[in-house]
Amino acid sequence: MVLVILLLLALVLGLPAAGILTLIDDAPAVAAAPSGPEETRHVRELGQRLRRAVDSAGNQAAAVAATEAELNSVLRLGAQAVPGLASRVAIDPSGLRATATLPLPNNPIGRFANLTAAVTPDEGEDGPAINVHIGRIGLPGSAAGWVLARLVDAAYGEGVGAALVAALDGATFERGRVALRFRADPALVTALKAGPRTGLEAMMPDLRPVEPYYQRLVETGRTLARAQKVSLHQYLGPLFQLARERATPESAAEENRAALIALAALFGDTRFERAAGAPPAGQRPDRKPVALGGRHDFMQHFVISAGLAATGGTGIADAIGVLKEVDDSRHGTGFSFTDIAADRAGVRFAEAALDPARARRLQDLLARGGREDAYFPKVADLPEFLDEPTFKRRFGAVDSPAYRKVVEEIGRRLDALPVHRGG
Repeated sequence: MVLVILLLLALVLGLPAAGILTLIDDAPAVAAAPSGPEETRHVRELGQRLRRAVDSAGNQAAAVAATEAELNSVLRLGAQAVPGLASRVAIDPSGLRATATLPLPNNPIGRFANLTAAVTPDEGEDGPAINVHIGRIGLPGSAAGWVLARLVDAAYGEGVGAALVAALDGATFERGRVALRFRADPALVTALKAGPRTGLEAMMPDLRPVEPYYQRLVETGRTLARAQKVSLHQYLGPLFQLARERATPESAAEENRAALIALAALFGDTRFERAAGAPPAGQRPDRKPVALGGRHDFMQHFVISAGLAATGGTGIADAIGVLKEVDDSRHGTGFSFTDIAADRAGVRFAEAALDPARARRLQDLLARGGREDAYFPKVADLPEFLDEPTFKRRFGAVDSPAYRKVVEEIGRRLDALPVHRGG
């Protein structure tokens, strides 16, 4: 897919077909850097400053400052959603330079796509100058602004990106720090204060099939109202029985996707409810806490991760799960590999449900009953509730050999589950 995009870009830039060679390199421009618990603090602090700047802007000019460490934290955490992506920002008085490298699939052309972007002060009326290169080809400044505007539009709605680019008024650079100035157009401020459309809404498929699955879950809940203990498995059987009834061999994966979104809407996060058009939070049906692996929190990790994978992709779901655990090591209950296992079980469950070659088999497996251990692994012996000092002492960072050893063990347990075995 990356090679196809680069070929199209070469054509857009008016290059001959061989021009794709100038977009691809044999060596990476930047290597991946280790990530750690301090990165969630950086991201949180930057987000708080952005919110305060938007809230106080009114009709006046506003400024937002960011440090080099904060921007690198944002890039490193975001890169976890894209396997192999590495990026780095450097800031000094001459400007900001960002570099990113994406490894390419095996091909006879080259091994890496490297992107560099430089933002430098500009005393003219157009604000800071932006220069972007992919490989050895430079993009026109207007193209860089257009790409930025399209990315913002995807998050906030049509037209917001162009307004934001137009509102940028200047930038001040120091060593390790940048301050961006923007003109607070009232309509732009209103759009930014409303917050981005969730990635769920932006990536959501056709939602018309979701309602029958949501209603099936509600109906199942009514039949379980008198039960002392309720397992998620008691919902999954009726849910995927409906998917089996509605699906053709060609549509099984999409019916499963709708079922997963409904599951996340009812048991996960209210943002799934809004995106799926389900009843608002105040009208949610009464229900007892539902458990998975004997715990309610495992159920939530599982269904939210499955829902994210069904709407935004498995890489995003995995990255969000790791981010939450790293944050918990600093401010919450501690880093828990049990939660990572529940997250990844949900992601792998979604992968099986959405794979056209396996979608029908998953429906059959769940529709005929069975047990939780068909899709949820043993987790009780995994380390959990690790505070930040303990996590650093035992595992260092989320890409250390010690950390990877535990994650690989989780992967082996998932591979052994019936839902992921062939036959």
